Amino acid sequence: MDQIYYPRVLAQIKAGRIPPDVLASDNYAVQRAVIADTSAAGFQVSMPFTGFDWDIIREEIQGRRVAAASVSEYIYGCNSGAKLSTDKNYLRDALATGNVEIRSLTEVVMLSEQSDGGYLITCRRIQPEGTESERYELRASHLILAAGSLNTSKLLLKSQAARELHGANDRIGQNWGTNGDELKL
Repeated sequence: MDQIYYPRVLAQIKAGRIPPDVLASDNYAVQRAVIADTSAAGFQVSMPFTGFDWDIIREEIQGRRVAAASVSEYIYGCNSGAKLSTDKNYLRDALATGNVEIRSLTEVVMLSEQSDGGYLITCRRIQPEGTESERYELRASHLILAAGSLNTSKLLLKSQAARELHGANDRIGQNWGTNGDELKL
């Protein structure tokens, strides 16, 4: 995992460690204090790889873009464009294959295993204000869930409770956590 797949992900999303000039800026005073206190307590500090465009963050710091990532406003979006979210890498590249369709404002509400081994996926299309405009079904021979920790667990638990997932086990919904987007070093 750490020799092949983790490096592939880092390369795909162009993740990097916080550059010294960004860390030295006023916006990152709290992070510098945490690093100093952690080091003073005898712990080794390691800067993690993060999925940010550091040039955009530099523009934020210089006041040439709206401050977002540099002031920790990136959990539900990033108004400066600094967050290297999946629309800027994986989804962009998947669309380029011509084999993928992205359906915005669509929510998967139920998964059902079919007798042929495939899946029936019940979806609802919603309007920007949240009202449902359409309900439809898709069929798939294979299914990969990537709805985030909360929504993937919710969808699996709901489908299991409705007795639509025959191969599900009793560990669904246990031992999961968030994606850790709160880390800012």
